[in-house]
Amino acid sequence: LDVTTGENDLDKDEVNIISGALELRKKTVAEVMTRIEDVFMLDYEAVLDFETVSEIMKSGFSRIPRVRRQPPEHRHHAVHQRPCLRRS
Repeated sequence: LDVTTGENDLDKDEVNIISGALELRKKTVAEVMTRIEDVFMLDYEAVLDFETVSEIMKSGFSRIPRVRRQPPEHRHHAVHQRPCLRRS
């Protein structure tokens, strides 16, 4: 793709998307996923107050799992950082 960039109808963004997709073919899930022991999580009942939002921002993650820690409710949900921060 790099060799023919000036000679095709693809714009720079399209070339980047295609290149990224081709690179993913070489990666394993283990290379792109965060190990569970390194995941920043919130308790399912956590309140999105200033302190919690600050922790989310410091975590560096854009999707934060919410977990119920006691059985049988081991359901996982995710808090997406952008919508959460727009409302605060």
